[in-house]
Amino acid sequence: RLTMVQGSCRMYIERYIMTKQWYEERGQELSNDLRRVADAMEEILRLVKVDQERSKKYMEEGEKDD
Repeated sequence: RLTMVQGSCRMYIERYIMTKQWYEERGQELSNDLRRVADAMEEILRLVKVDQERSKKYMEEGEKDD
């Protein structure tokens, strides 16, 4: 049988643990979201580099024809 103070302390501790777990889960979700954004940006940069190389090659071929 719990006293009023013990019950209040227990509720406080349970709420703290639940809040901590909630923030940890949100932190993991945010981490995953940031990883997806970083991966997408990396892919965009890779595609831009490929396009720049193709454009450079095209321009060099155009200068040779002149």
